[in-house]
Amino acid sequence: RRRNGNVQTTTNETIEEAMEDIRATVLKIPKLATWAADNNRGHNDIIKKVSSYLNQIGEHINKKTDTNDTNSADMWNWTAKTCGFKRGGIAIQDLYMQLCDEQEM
Repeated sequence: RRRNGNVQTTTNETIEEAMEDIRATVLKIPKLATWAADNNRGHNDIIKKVSSYLNQIGEHINKKTDTNDTNSADMWNWTAKTCGFKRGGIAIQDLYMQLCDEQEM
């Protein structure tokens, strides 16, 4: 772990370790369009699956953030990069937060 002034950054190796348990779920996201086509599923089925995956990923990141010094922004960036979400970690985290807000309603 390196410290830059007061900002703590997480090494790539630490992120890989922190995210190992959720890697398979993250890797399912880019495969959903093919899954839907192969199984004659529609847009709503894809949305349900993405919502489920985002919930699992968000819960995992929240647990890791609570138990380690791992930076949640780094974990969301890893998630976005790993699943090919081009808008980045902040955008995928925002989607997760919107999903949480909708579930509370």
